[in-house]
Amino acid sequence: MKKNIVVFCVCQGDCPFYKKVNLYELVRKIRKTNLAYFVTINLKLCEKDGLNYLETLIKSKDINNIIISACNAENQSEKFIRTFKKFAFIETSFHPIEVQGKDTAKVYNEIKAILKKLS
Repeated sequence: MKKNIVVFCVCQGDCPFYKKVNLYELVRKIRKTNLAYFVTINLKLCEKDGLNYLETLIKSKDINNIIISACNAENQSEKFIRTFKKFAFIETSFHPIEVQGKDTAKVYNEIKAILKKLS
């Protein structure tokens, strides 16, 4: 099995973009697909400790793809790709999901489609 992981950044739990998303239901549904190696939640990926968390994940060299569900794709790309480049993690292995304006079903379907494509 490819080691594809899903990371949810929830902006310290204050992110207005997650208003329509039931995070616990979403994580449970993704885990049940058995398409992700693991699913995790981080409070603030774009801050120092969040970037350290990403570094820890990709340093192992065991991760094939990272799907990150967060505020917006543009913000993710700018901040996270710098971290990925430091550790020679291939940019095409990063799959940002923007949650803005989406509900649980929409976010789930996007993530599931990416995971199926990558498996």
